[in-house]
Amino acid sequence: MTRKNRSPEENARRAKIRELLLSSNISSMDDIQDLFKETIAEFMESGLEAELDDELGYGRYDYRNKDTDNSRNGHSSKTLRTSYGDVEVAVPRDRKGEFEPQILKKNQTSVSQDVEEKILSMYAKGMTTGDTVFGFDNMFGFRKKDGKLEIDEKEAPAIRKLFELYATDQYSMKQIEKILYDDGFRNHNGNKLSHATMAHIIRNSKYKGYFCGNKVGTEDMFTKKMVFKPESEWVMFKDARIVPAI
Repeated sequence: MTRKNRSPEENARRAKIRELLLSSNISSMDDIQDLFKETIAEFMESGLEAELDDELGYGRYDYRNKDTDNSRNGHSSKTLRTSYGDVEVAVPRDRKGEFEPQILKKNQTSVSQDVEEKILSMYAKGMTTGDTVFGFDNMFGFRKKDGKLEIDEKEAPAIRKLFELYATDQYSMKQIEKILYDDGFRNHNGNKLSHATMAHIIRNSKYKGYFCGNKVGTEDMFTKKMVFKPESEWVMFKDARIVPAI
């Protein structure tokens, strides 16, 4: 496509890419490959952390909402083969060893070129439009398509009943857990929806149609240490195109 035929969105995206290249001191093809590898690693690690949040029912550093005897147990390093070379990914662990990641399965050792292109495309689009939901692909009640969440009508009834029962203020989470199980609702693994997972669903703004951003930030640009920001700094906005309310 010639320069004059580019859409405003494409021009804005290219401007952001140029800004990124300059800020990253890109001066060679090797530097570009390293940047692509970092992008893939960041996507995988963000997705894995989000998956573990859902598994445990509380976010990292969000101990006040912890309602489970399981917990995080550091990270293990995993090497993935990509078109741009090997990528080191930090995989979060849980103390009970029950965490079964979906975005990067335990026996997975490579990333397909198709997945690589999707990751890079989503990041490039998200830099300018802000309309891409990164992270967890296996969120109960939703499925993700083209970077946006869509309601999964096979699972949504369980979410709706959970909120209906919770709103009465007459049932504990343990009681709701039993009611949903007796009604035949199961999680992705065919097991009951645990009370910890349900508590996480109740707190999760996405189920109400809101996207919450700026929850985690980089404390140290050199070590890439991430910290959970105070709730006062979170950014909440409603956009049914990206996060439809169940």
